[in-house]
Amino acid sequence: PRATVGTVQVHGDPNRPVRVEIPRRIDLYSIGGGRMTLDDVSTDLPSSPHLDAAGNLSFRFGGRLVVSGDTDGPYRGDLPITVEYP
Repeated sequence: PRATVGTVQVHGDPNRPVRVEIPRRIDLYSIGGGRMTLDDVSTDLPSSPHLDAAGNLSFRFGGRLVVSGDTDGPYRGDLPITVEYP
């Protein structure tokens, strides 16, 4: 098995602190009825994230993948990430 992580890039006002909310669970579905769940989602965000001097912040996320049903084919799902200035 191989590990894969997702990357998020945030752009905004330079040097500003931000609050980031990412779901702890993501459901992915195939056209054939299969389902994969990414749970225990975590990030490498620092405890107090800030945009850098250029207004950028990049972080990675990953989790545990649980597969049920037909595992062949492409899967799709939503990953709602909220970033706001406190």
